[in-house]
Amino acid sequence: MSLVVGCPTPPEAPSITRLKASVDPNTLVRFGDKVKMTCPKGLRLDTGEPDDVPEVEVTCKTDGTGWEYPPAWPNCVDSRGTALTY
Repeated sequence: MSLVVGCPTPPEAPSITRLKASVDPNTLVRFGDKVKMTCPKGLRLDTGEPDDVPEVEVTCKTDGTGWEYPPAWPNCVDSRGTALTY
């Protein structure tokens, strides 16, 4: 029997947001630790607030049930604030 000490896979944001985890996919994130989700180079995070922040943080839940995600995901947008489409 192995002891689980964290979240074995990086968190994933909905693809439309374009956010990516800033952690190596092979890294075990310990319970309670946070991972930053950032936009690709040249894009910025649009939170809908006057002062946008550069990243979103998600937490590896301490109860072993996975990731604690934000209630609403912000999108990565271009410098004009336009959301990108595929």
